[in-house]
Amino acid sequence: MARLKLVRSSRGLLIAAAVVGSIAANDASVVFGQAQATAQSNAAGTFVPRVFKDATGEHKYVVFVPANYSADKKWPAILYLHGAGERGNDGTIQTTVGLGPFVRERAATFPFVVVFPQCEDTQGRILTAWSATSPDGRRALAILDAVEREFAIDAHRRILTGWSMGGYGTWSLGAAEPRRWSALAPVAGGGDSAWGAKLKDLPIWAFAGINDQVVPAQASRQMIDAVRAAGGHAIFSEIPDVGHEIWKVAYNDNRLYQWMLAPSLTMPTGSGVAGSLATSGPAAAPPRARQPMQPAEEGPFIPAVTIPQALYVRLGNEAIRALANSAPRLIPPNALTGRINDIFSSTEASGYTFSVQFAGVRYSAQLERVWAKAYAKDRLNIQLGLRNVNLVISNTYVQGAGRSAVAGPINVVIGNRYPIWLSFDVTPNVSEGQLKLQLAGTRFEIPSDNWYVTPPYGIRVSGLGMTEDRVSSALVEGIYGQKARIEQEAASIVPSLLPMFEERLRFDQVSEAAAAVWPLPVYRPRLRVLPESVAVDENGVSLVMGVTAAAADPRKAPATPRVARPGGISLASIPHDTDLRLGFAPNILDPLSRMLVDEDIARVNVLDIPDSTFAGIADRKVLNDILPDVATLPPGTQFSAELILAGPVQVQDSRPNSSTGPSSEMAKKGNQPVRVTALKVTPADLKKKPPAKAAPPASPSGPRPFEFVAPKLVIEVSVKENQSAAQWKKYAHFEFDLTQGADVTLLQRGFTERAIRVGWTGKPRVKVAGRFADGYVPKNAEINTDKLRDLFTLSWIAWMQTANATQVTVPDVDFGYAKLRLDGVQWSPPVLSILFDQPTLEITNASKTDLVYETKDIDSPWSEPYTLKPGKSHFFKIADPLLYRRMAGGQVVQTYTLPVGAHFDFRSSASGGPPDLYEAPAAR
Repeated sequence: MARLKLVRSSRGLLIAAAVVGSIAANDASVVFGQAQATAQSNAAGTFVPRVFKDATGEHKYVVFVPANYSADKKWPAILYLHGAGERGNDGTIQTTVGLGPFVRERAATFPFVVVFPQCEDTQGRILTAWSATSPDGRRALAILDAVEREFAIDAHRRILTGWSMGGYGTWSLGAAEPRRWSALAPVAGGGDSAWGAKLKDLPIWAFAGINDQVVPAQASRQMIDAVRAAGGHAIFSEIPDVGHEIWKVAYNDNRLYQWMLAPSLTMPTGSGVAGSLATSGPAAAPPRARQPMQPAEEGPFIPAVTIPQALYVRLGNEAIRALANSAPRLIPPNALTGRINDIFSSTEASGYTFSVQFAGVRYSAQLERVWAKAYAKDRLNIQLGLRNVNLVISNTYVQGAGRSAVAGPINVVIGNRYPIWLSFDVTPNVSEGQLKLQLAGTRFEIPSDNWYVTPPYGIRVSGLGMTEDRVSSALVEGIYGQKARIEQEAASIVPSLLPMFEERLRFDQVSEAAAAVWPLPVYRPRLRVLPESVAVDENGVSLVMGVTAAAADPRKAPATPRVARPGGISLASIPHDTDLRLGFAPNILDPLSRMLVDEDIARVNVLDIPDSTFAGIADRKVLNDILPDVATLPPGTQFSAELILAGPVQVQDSRPNSSTGPSSEMAKKGNQPVRVTALKVTPADLKKKPPAKAAPPASPSGPRPFEFVAPKLVIEVSVKENQSAAQWKKYAHFEFDLTQGADVTLLQRGFTERAIRVGWTGKPRVKVAGRFADGYVPKNAEINTDKLRDLFTLSWIAWMQTANATQVTVPDVDFGYAKLRLDGVQWSPPVLSILFDQPTLEITNASKTDLVYETKDIDSPWSEPYTLKPGKSHFFKIADPLLYRRMAGGQVVQTYTLPVGAHFDFRSSASGGPPDLYEAPAAR
């Protein structure tokens, strides 16, 4: 649940994993419109603060008032129940996660009054916090009643929705009063199957992420099955490759709001903002893998901890080449336009000296190609292939010896026949967290056969012997004679281009990739990375980067971020390979999990853990075997237990006597991970026959294991001696030291998809210590630590076995034209690294005739004809789109541009006809 206090990650990573997983860093603030907005003031699409008063005091909440609100008509209303991470009494944070950000994104047109109550019980159970019998659940309904008294609400269109903890509340409040609601939309929720009969007549659309490690999709599926078994027709969208952040998919799909306006038992047709969903039930869309969409506003990024030397990026020359090939499509067309300084010169004619001024000089150019390569220490060469460089001299002034002339525009056109190359060397450096490019040299030469000068358009002359033809010829000849000066002036624009390149050297994708491959089952921290140091060698560029993490709970963010111990990555330890590689030190888990401990949010009631085995720790009969003192407590005593992460989590190598840092030999070899495929085709190879299909090489030793260590897990047991007691009293305190083995592997799912899997290995090693709570004097002080350890170990194993391993889809690195694809993953202490390489493009002949074709990439001429036999495939490993043309009778019959890393079949269509090239189904 949104930052489930100690997360309930199925497979748990050590609770820390579990823990670290449920926290979604969220915004602590909300932008309100007119604070005094009323139902009559026609608030302009604003979030309006309100206070509800009852016998227990004042309770803050928020109402979203549509932009064109008028009391002259009835408005549909949504009651939104937030997740566990937004509990409190600040009255605002519940609008910053889940539904709120998407309402804010659509504020100008969102047609609902939306009510955002806040759960104030921060210590109770999560799964029942919004239940129909809880104080917060009853208050949410009372707040909705108050809103309906103030605003013109359509009583026939009340929609109840919530995420995580709020998803459970949606099922509970919906079942308690099914006639109150026109529709339910629980997101990552669950409940009691016995409610199915009460809910069978309600339109319901439930959402779950298949990879959810906090609230398993099975919890939603169980409720859907119960409703359907009772005769209902609930819609269920089970989204592949999405975890607990399913709210970013559900609330970003406009079809959901379309359905809310006119709830039915079928899903609306059409495409939502987030695209098609994998949905079961009536009008189901076909399953497809997809990534959650990000809301436009997820709240401010409030730094909590900074970790130096946390990760590295290796941008090898193959990756630099892919980026360079994409650059012409990334750089705006107007980027290569501007002005240069006036050019002053002098000349002699007929014994007279004339001064010449070329004024108002403008330039424009077409960027056709970019080529870049690291070639030496601290040297990166960039070459811009320019075509039709147009130097416009607006006015030319000639003056001397009582004679003068003024000429109109003159065009100097360079690179009209073929691209002309502007080459410059740069030395990258880091300044104040920004990657800068220092110019180290420029080269620009104009070939004599690749430029021309136009005569001036219009000339005005004055003085003896000055004629238009003589002046025009002299100016054109003079400009040809100034080729070296023009080359110098053209080279002088390079410094003004460097900020444009620097502006595009952002690391958003690195931040996303670091979070995407985070080796924990749920929590993906909000990270920002900034370069700290950079080095260039003959094979590429290496960057060491620091990481800043946003506060898990922005209300508890420190005034200044804490600086943690460095992750230990240095420039010397980065492999000098030629591909794109990202590596990070998993020991940064320590300061990130410490942040959760410091904020006291890493806790969960054992009854809220998906596997029920942990519930035994709160069961009197089970506890009696561990603490004989339990038998002395009154018969009606109630028991509660919380599992708490009380210390940070560490990662260590599981191989004994292994080094904690990369050896020089390891750095020399580059820590090469196991590749998905061994095939690699260079542009020169495209002239040859493509290689036959080869099986991927097997890993000689399999993935290298590592261990997660949670040295301080705590279970606190509390008691109430009778139901009328107002407070729980602490009873016993158990501490556990847990070590759990794990490994990380790369998954190839279908032809194009890649994912990283963190799986658990072996049995946990558990140490335990127990004592009675401070201030409690037991009548029997005995504690059976062996039974306590056995129960905890059994519970932990059951938790892991009932959950899926953590799998994170890693999308291609898309430069806009070229792409690189995840190709390897390796844990080599102290770094977990992932490698991106050129994707493989496959062409399969699924017809009964030979396929004859030629190919060409951005750097090569057309290849010799290939002949692909029926049932066979050709493979090309290339980062750029591939030009393909089919031949028949020696003639070209069709030409296509094949996108990077795709799979194509040569076959007939379903309706028949001659075979053609079609993109193969994604599942292949």
